[in-house]
Amino acid sequence: MTKYKLKTQLRLFRFNSQINTTPINVEWFLYDENNDDDETRAFTYEELKRFEDYAVQNTVNFPPNGKNYAASTDDEAPNCDLTSQSVADDSLHFPKNIILRRNPSIARDGIMNCMDIMLVNEAGEDSHRYDLPFDVVGRIWR
Repeated sequence: MTKYKLKTQLRLFRFNSQINTTPINVEWFLYDENNDDDETRAFTYEELKRFEDYAVQNTVNFPPNGKNYAASTDDEAPNCDLTSQSVADDSLHFPKNIILRRNPSIARDGIMNCMDIMLVNEAGEDSHRYDLPFDVVGRIWR
């Protein structure tokens, strides 16, 4: 069975007290914190379509240009084992991977390798409306 990753731009979100307004390029995978094996994996086609539909409908946070998907393997998914992370790494200026879920846990300060994000609107107010039955993790491409 073919598996997939979705590439989008993302803007207007925060991972701590700082709000990011500049669009960034993100490669998305499925995130399953309850899975005994890997926490991240490529999407099935059905999961891909559901997340793609969510992104297409949310143009405030996912600009309309640049959404595309490609075949992927689970080996390509980023490693985001939150239970093994140590203290926040202040040498990072931005997390390497971001997690989008229904009920994010937002840090007050510091930056770690993987961090939950909160979607915000153009006024910088929390407008987090993620309602899919699965969480996703995004690898940030700079």
